[in-house]
Amino acid sequence: MSVVVPASRIVLSAAALVLGLGGALAEDDILYERETPYVPTPQDVVERMLDMANVKPGEYLIDLGSGDGRIVVTAAQRGARAYGVDLNPQRVKEAVANAAKAGVSARATFEVKDLFDTDISKADVVTTYLLPLVNLDLRPRLLDQMRPGARLITHAFHMGDDWWPDATDNVRGRILFAWTIPAKVAGRWQVKSEDGNFVLDIDQAFQTFKAAAHVERFTLPKVVEAHTTQIRDGRLNGTEISFAIDMGVGPRVFHGRVDGDTIVGVAPQGWTAARIK
Repeated sequence: MSVVVPASRIVLSAAALVLGLGGALAEDDILYERETPYVPTPQDVVERMLDMANVKPGEYLIDLGSGDGRIVVTAAQRGARAYGVDLNPQRVKEAVANAAKAGVSARATFEVKDLFDTDISKADVVTTYLLPLVNLDLRPRLLDQMRPGARLITHAFHMGDDWWPDATDNVRGRILFAWTIPAKVAGRWQVKSEDGNFVLDIDQAFQTFKAAAHVERFTLPKVVEAHTTQIRDGRLNGTEISFAIDMGVGPRVFHGRVDGDTIVGVAPQGWTAARIK
């Protein structure tokens, strides 16, 4: 893995991270590095990363900091289209040669490029083996550019204490983290359902959310009763959304799919939602 770190970022030395030299470091002990070290990922770890990503033939994988190309080549061997970027021309040259040797050059491509300048919007899967502060710098781009439902797999380092992974694994002491990019649902929604209409004010935190539901109930002769209640168990899995609320006639669980500014309930439930701009 090789990557330029923005000048504003302070990156701990790889040796301190690998050896687990914990505790608060004095300012003089912090190394200012423009490039993270190249540390190849063992092949069995590569295979498990791709298993966790559930990479399918025809999907598009991008490896940020691709080194000698082993993740990209292995993904291509599984039938995916794969692309790797790395700052080190020698690593990219090795990666191109490894793809040719494996007979997957048509599906495995590489480029000398800064990962922060890489377009990841079309990726079905992104993989990384980067240092923690680089991950934190990268996180906004991942959430903004990757489509909801795309998958992110990181080796060794997570994406911050506030963005919990959807899954983790341990391969001979090497920790892997997996996320599904959640749809963006924060804001106000008008919901229409068989049990009544309500406005949903959503406060999203990655793949989880809290919300206040302002529920309307109609009684004869067309009198509207309203109450506000908090939803329970708000959860996103890519574009899939679920939550439970008390509609005034008992709890109701809602399941649906997010498509931009609309949500459509999953059968047999009958409900829709539209974002209020």
